[in-house]
Amino acid sequence: MLSRTARLMIPFYRQIAGNRSYALRWSQAVRTGNIQAMERLFRRVVLAADTTSLSTNGIGYFVDVPFPKPVFQ
Repeated sequence: MLSRTARLMIPFYRQIAGNRSYALRWSQAVRTGNIQAMERLFRRVVLAADTTSLSTNGIGYFVDVPFPKPVFQ
């Protein structure tokens, strides 16, 4: 699970670290709770099929990553 999540998120974190205007737009979208802007910015870097949803509480954000159900439950 960790390697899959890392493969998904590392390009996104690189974009934030390497592109100041992207980082500022992302931060503004998170702070204002603008999920549509977050989706648009996130999808520029991450394929839509790799995540199920984004959410924010105004001070942080959450990315849901789908995984298959465990064999034993």
